[in-house]
Amino acid sequence: MKRGLESFTSLEVGSYRIVMAGFVLIPFSLTFLRKYNKTTLLKMAGVGIIGNMIPAYLFTIAQTTVPSAVAGMLNSMVPLFTVVIGASFFKIHVFKKQWLGVGTGLLGAIILILSGPLKFDETPIFASSLVILATICYAVSVNLIHAYLGKVSSLRVAAIALLLAAPIPFFHLLFSGFWIKAFESDENVLNLGYISILAILGTALAVAIFNQLIKHSGAVFASSVTYLIPIVALCWGFIDGEIVTLAQVGAVAVILLAIRMINSNGN
Repeated sequence: MKRGLESFTSLEVGSYRIVMAGFVLIPFSLTFLRKYNKTTLLKMAGVGIIGNMIPAYLFTIAQTTVPSAVAGMLNSMVPLFTVVIGASFFKIHVFKKQWLGVGTGLLGAIILILSGPLKFDETPIFASSLVILATICYAVSVNLIHAYLGKVSSLRVAAIALLLAAPIPFFHLLFSGFWIKAFESDENVLNLGYISILAILGTALAVAIFNQLIKHSGAVFASSVTYLIPIVALCWGFIDGEIVTLAQVGAVAVILLAIRMINSNGN
């Protein structure tokens, strides 16, 4: 996202991400599109728009001013919203240990992020609220898949959902001058490649795998993978020569404990 925003606007990055992801999965969407009734397709469209298109725009807009570390911490609110929305509107039963696990994981993520060089006084409130809104969208999408699309192939849900979400982003790219800008310079072509990787790996492939996780593990546990994002970022930082503190190691242990609690079937 950061590299893409060096050459393109936030809306262009968000639009291209959805269009490219939908294009890559076309063999799995057009082939099976006619096999589902209008009700099922409407639910898939809801997943595509609420769970993919809207967050893609919200995150890229926020990324222009919000530090990645802050965005990562706010993204850790997905399990909390998943539990609240699932219990309130989708009649999902949540065990006491899972409630406790969600809170523990959020605490661990906060400790992990706070152990880095953050400056919250320089973080725009409005942009941060966009990230929070995106996490709510993710939570709604997770519950939609778990409640209504459990019998549909995970790959088909991802492919059809992204296809149905693509028309608005497609027309935006068509009339925004994106394609002319994309090939104006070598730097723009390179950054186009970066957001292509984001679309293919970070959206198309990731959504398909995540949908499979929802089917096999449930909405609450699947959403808890967002707690792993700061851990992965920490590992990349370590590989890149950054210092890992004892507090960060402790926070990782807290997060792993939380995920174990969330995956508990007892109360």
